[in-house]
Amino acid sequence: MIFDGVELFLQERVPHNDGEYQLIVGNNVGIGRDTCIGSDYGIVIEDNVQIAPRCHLTDRNHVYADTSLPIVA
Repeated sequence: MIFDGVELFLQERVPHNDGEYQLIVGNNVGIGRDTCIGSDYGIVIEDNVQIAPRCHLTDRNHVYADTSLPIVA
């Protein structure tokens, strides 16, 4: 069951197998309210997984090439 307020952010940057982007959700999965899923590459949520409300799942990170710059301005 997917509850209210779940947001998906799938980026079209790095194609997977033959240009397809992947978000795979197995069977018997529950995703709590106000959860955010952000993917640049691909996320797999396997069978029988329960995700609590207000979680943030992502497969990306900030770039730290110049450590003298703050991440948040």
